[in-house]
Amino acid sequence: MVKFCFLIEIFLFILLIKNQELTIGIDPKDSQHYLPKKTFNCLDGNGEIPYSYINDDYCDCLDGSDEPGTNACSNGNFFCHNEGLDPKKIPSSRVNDGYCDCCSGEDEYNSGVECINTCSSEHLIKKTKNEKKEKLRKKGSNKREQMINEIDDLFLNIDEEIEKSEGKLERQKMKKEKLKQRKT
Repeated sequence: MVKFCFLIEIFLFILLIKNQELTIGIDPKDSQHYLPKKTFNCLDGNGEIPYSYINDDYCDCLDGSDEPGTNACSNGNFFCHNEGLDPKKIPSSRVNDGYCDCCSGEDEYNSGVECINTCSSEHLIKKTKNEKKEKLRKKGSNKREQMINEIDDLFLNIDEEIEKSEGKLERQKMKKEKLKQRKT
């Protein structure tokens, strides 16, 4: 009985590994379409193929959805998880081409190229750039606020000068009126 349970565990482990191989390069939002079953429906709705045809290096679906982890379909996409960074899609033609397009190198899983995982350093660079942008934005915002205050002060001074000038003008008009009255 123990031997039988052990064999079942091995079988399930092999299925898990095989399923991971079949579903490499899939956008998590599309993962429900790639659950193991007898058939796979092309995402554009234009075909149904055996599930085992997924990532078999032959483009069976017109939309390339059966080959998310290979470069078999010219119109397909490979999903890079880019742990710690924004995930991205790359054209399937870049999968296993000898160049590490995903920061984790997951797109080169079968090319023989050993990619260095640069996700954490790219994340740090992006974080530093964002912090610099935020600091510059705050500096600009503060400068803008300062300029608005200076303009408000300038308009206040202009308004005060206008009031003074209007007061002088009124006094001059009154003087003129008094002089006219004296003349008559």
